[in-house]
Amino acid sequence: MPATVPTVAPATAAGLPPKPAWNPWPYALIAVFAVFISFVAAAVILAGRQRVDLVRPDYYDQEIRYQQQIDRLARTAVPGVDVDVAFVPATRELRLVLPSRHAAGFGGGTVSLYRPSDARQDREVAFAPASDGSQSIPLPGLEPGLWKVRVAWKAGGAEYFHEQSLSLPAKR
Repeated sequence: MPATVPTVAPATAAGLPPKPAWNPWPYALIAVFAVFISFVAAAVILAGRQRVDLVRPDYYDQEIRYQQQIDRLARTAVPGVDVDVAFVPATRELRLVLPSRHAAGFGGGTVSLYRPSDARQDREVAFAPASDGSQSIPLPGLEPGLWKVRVAWKAGGAEYFHEQSLSLPAKR
């Protein structure tokens, strides 16, 4: 029977075992973590730069006083009490008309033009109707799009409130 010769791994010049092949896994893991950290950092930076406008600067104080607002809305919900709000495209004016019984006992008020998409464009105008209860408010410089018209007024010792959405068309 022939003698078997044991096989031995080839030796390198220094007598050490051969170097294993290149392993990409450590580099791939490092790259994945680096990309993940970069995305998280970018998301944090973008979120930090995003403007977040509350409905109004005194939003929290307004929430506490909301029962008064509920009472105003309930008084305005009675038929024949609501203010008429209309946009006149030809003159680009907002036309407001109070009910006749409120025009006689009018005690002051305000008209707020609220822009939901940009608080910097909000406007507030004094509501001072003529003896017939009407007032026209010119709207130069207001951007086209969605606006909320909020009218608050006093008449006969009681407070009233009306809110209406208004879509301003682009200027021609």
